[in-house]
Amino acid sequence: MDDHFPIQSLEVAGTYKALPSSVRGKLLDIRNLIYTIATSNEAIGTIEECLKWNQVSYLTKSPKSGTTIRLGYKPQTGQYAIYVPCTTTLIEDTKEMAPQGFNYEKNRALLFSVDAELPIPLVSEFLFRALTYHKKRKNL
Repeated sequence: MDDHFPIQSLEVAGTYKALPSSVRGKLLDIRNLIYTIATSNEAIGTIEECLKWNQVSYLTKSPKSGTTIRLGYKPQTGQYAIYVPCTTTLIEDTKEMAPQGFNYEKNRALLFSVDAELPIPLVSEFLFRALTYHKKRKNL
């Protein structure tokens, strides 16, 4: 974990700690990307880290520029995921932009194998679009 973005909540820290170490590192890398992207773009605003549906979640608070991002682990398949609300167009847009870039779970998640390398540029682009989703929708 990056010391620049310490986990503030004991519940969130406990959720990360309960994960297998192979998954924990991957999800903490995504967490770091979320905070890095948010701090590099003032239009995104502050990030709130909390638990939703027993998954670590990230919300833009001030201003409400983006949609909720949840990080999860699917032990039955050995995959971890980035979830977004199924009511957004983020997954469909990503399928059009990078049809071979990810494994998808319908219109709600990007799935990753624990054994595969995280495609940082594609994930960063997806996270940026999620963190600015409402701002872009308002500008349409």
